[in-house]
Amino acid sequence: MEEIIRFVMLARSARFTVRELCEQFGISRKTGYKHLARYAAFFSRSFTEIC
Repeated sequence: MEEIIRFVMLARSARFTVRELCEQFGISRKTGYKHLARYAAFFSRSFTEIC
């Protein structure tokens, strides 16, 4: 779980491409984009609940 959060945070930093991160983490691009989509939905839902 911590690795996924680290992946998402690095991807959002725009210092690396998703392709580079997927290679570093040893996952497919499909899985990388799946993680990004899940966490984007989670963060947007959490943010709207706070406001």
